[in-house]
Amino acid sequence: MGMDKSVNVQYTRDANVTRTTRNEDDSCSSLCTPPSSTEPLEIILAKDFYFGFLSVDDCEEFLVQEGDFLVRCLPDPSNSQRLLWIIAVKDVKGKIQHIPVTRDDEDQYVLMKRKFPSLVELVHHYHTSKEIVVVSVPVVLRRTAAKPKWMLTDSSVTMFAQIGKGQGGSVWAGTFGETCQLGRRPVAIKYLHEDANPAQVASFEKEARIHRRLSHSSIVQFVAIVIDKYPVRLVTELCDNNLKIHLKKNASKLAQKDKIQICLDVSEGLEYLIGKGYVHRDIAARNCLMKQGRVRITDLGLAVRFANLKPTEVGPEKLPIKTTAPEGLICKVFSEKSDVWAFGVLMWEVFTGGAEPYEDLINRLDKRNWGNLLVANILAGYRMPIPLGTPKNVESVIKNCWQRNPVKRPTFHMVRKMLSNKSTKKWYQRLPMLKK
Repeated sequence: MGMDKSVNVQYTRDANVTRTTRNEDDSCSSLCTPPSSTEPLEIILAKDFYFGFLSVDDCEEFLVQEGDFLVRCLPDPSNSQRLLWIIAVKDVKGKIQHIPVTRDDEDQYVLMKRKFPSLVELVHHYHTSKEIVVVSVPVVLRRTAAKPKWMLTDSSVTMFAQIGKGQGGSVWAGTFGETCQLGRRPVAIKYLHEDANPAQVASFEKEARIHRRLSHSSIVQFVAIVIDKYPVRLVTELCDNNLKIHLKKNASKLAQKDKIQICLDVSEGLEYLIGKGYVHRDIAARNCLMKQGRVRITDLGLAVRFANLKPTEVGPEKLPIKTTAPEGLICKVFSEKSDVWAFGVLMWEVFTGGAEPYEDLINRLDKRNWGNLLVANILAGYRMPIPLGTPKNVESVIKNCWQRNPVKRPTFHMVRKMLSNKSTKKWYQRLPMLKK
């Protein structure tokens, strides 16, 4: 990940890896070991109402009508051998109520002062009797929420070998499908470590939420989410390699048309993402993968949704200094045009054969404060030299992506048309050159 200040899991080598046994890695051997319970977990897992470790923010998607309900769980922070059970139900006012089911000293499940020997019996009672489950708001359990097809069980996924690791998480190559090996699909499986901090957990949940809403040939294909056992795992298509590694390995082999195609793939994916109402905020070669010679955008942990293509102010996440636009560095304001700035940096990476952005400048700065000094240089007007041999039309696009004023930067629609048009000259001549 170089010196870039980002928190993302990256592919570290080709996905064509030698299979290893699960007990060779502590993080894998301890994966999915459920806390003990007086009620066998397998009984709960088999129930339609069980939605596993579904996050609070995802409940609304499944609870549509008044009385729709599901049961989710959380690790108990005070007792690693227990789970906290929560009933989520939509009330008469259209709000989601999250009702904790408590346990007494005799390990009885308690709700509304009624005690039950098992969670299944508790849910069955309130579902069939239609007794209220909240005093303050008259709400009853009417219908079990419908489970989506993308919600996989732990038994349907097998992990073979780690292919990536970063702060807070890992990526493994594996398969998913029926129990028999025939027809099982190769996939990448991403999950967080037990020591992941709350910000990393929130980022991972958001990435999974966004990913399942997208479908484009230039974005890593979402497959499923394993949510019935902890930790939650994001399952996507298995790609061949990381774009950064691909560029470095093939720096002397890639023709100009191949480099332009790489940029075109990314621009198409980002144009689609913008059309869906999201800005990526961390687009870079390290966050793209290769699949059969074409590029797939990945790592959506910093992506945010914005309304009506208006610039969006966001929270205190750590942002990658080398690819964040000036308005993001100063005011934390993000829009399509901030992703366009980052795309210009990615194009520079492509035409340098995977060089590290700003490396020459950073080597001349005080290493103890290089981040602030780099930002100061960018705000003062410093731009990286265009790589030697870069076509003039591509040079024009890169320079215009780096306009200080976001209004003057092109849109991804404009960039894509320029890169895909055989008569590119007429396109780049319409763009005002960046003043030196």
